[in-house]
Amino acid sequence: MKYANALLSLSKFQTAQADGHAQAITGRSVDDVVTVTGELDTLRYGALLQLRGLVDFRGVEYSYDGFYYVKSVTHKISRGQYKQNFTITREGVGTTTQRVII
Repeated sequence: MKYANALLSLSKFQTAQADGHAQAITGRSVDDVVTVTGELDTLRYGALLQLRGLVDFRGVEYSYDGFYYVKSVTHKISRGQYKQNFTITREGVGTTTQRVII
């Protein structure tokens, strides 16, 4: 949302200046992204991660607790085990919710 306000202010610039300013804003927004990769034991967790869904990620640190978007999931299935490798992402640091929803 903070970048949307910055983009609205671009109308006062000439085209070349606006392009440069927009690129700088985009560069800063990429720096604010948090990405987590890991492996989930689905039998122990009791559920599957759904691609393009949201997952409430907890227990790492207050700055990284909260909801993440499931960007990718791969499955590893063998006799007696089912694991998922995942990549989850969100727009920045700081908890997105104060409570765990059960």
